[in-house]
Amino acid sequence: MSIGPCAYPRCNDGEGNPVLTSLGICDNDRVRYGQVIRWLADDYATLRLGLPSPTIRGVRVRTSTREEFGHPAEWASDEARSIALLVNQIEDGLREHGGQDPADHPGIYQDRLALQGFAYLALHFEALCTYPEAGTAAAAIVDKHRTIRAGLGYTRQADKLPTPCPKCNTIGLVSLGGNRAVIECQACGHHVRPEHYEYLTKVAADNAVTTRRASDWDLLDRYEATGGSA
Repeated sequence: MSIGPCAYPRCNDGEGNPVLTSLGICDNDRVRYGQVIRWLADDYATLRLGLPSPTIRGVRVRTSTREEFGHPAEWASDEARSIALLVNQIEDGLREHGGQDPADHPGIYQDRLALQGFAYLALHFEALCTYPEAGTAAAAIVDKHRTIRAGLGYTRQADKLPTPCPKCNTIGLVSLGGNRAVIECQACGHHVRPEHYEYLTKVAADNAVTTRRASDWDLLDRYEATGGSA
């Protein structure tokens, strides 16, 4: 496969550009992508089993009666169905690309549609990351997960931090929830313990005196030597 920009949404090499890769989706974003797919499966289970109502903050409800959700479970049912249809559509595209028989189509039991879709994506994850529609599929999955989480009121404030991630060396660390309660790298998913962030910043500052690029910093070895890996 030829080398080109990583197809994963918002892939960042630390300098504002997508990582160049021959893998379709780069290694770091594959870790993130796999996690988002698992989260979307969890979203489906939450919607189907809990039938939660959308929060006022998460979902805009217009005044027109036609735009409002009549039953408290209607939003959950609609979104669960949209997840099942999405993974079914992506499964169908992968099957077509690989010359396989089509996937089951809407009309069968919805939970079976979703279960088969998620299982197929997990079993064919390599193909999911490399087939021609990899970027489109990834964007749809990421956007759907964000929509569900926002609707459930689980969105958190994310403040970008200036210190490079000790694992992937990109400027991808963000503080989630305020007061640096959770520090996570948006590039590779690595977590940094809040109590170790001050030390990590000091290591980065010390290295900045003798190096120009974050990608040259030997942060992870020094950070893990303190027992700081989450």
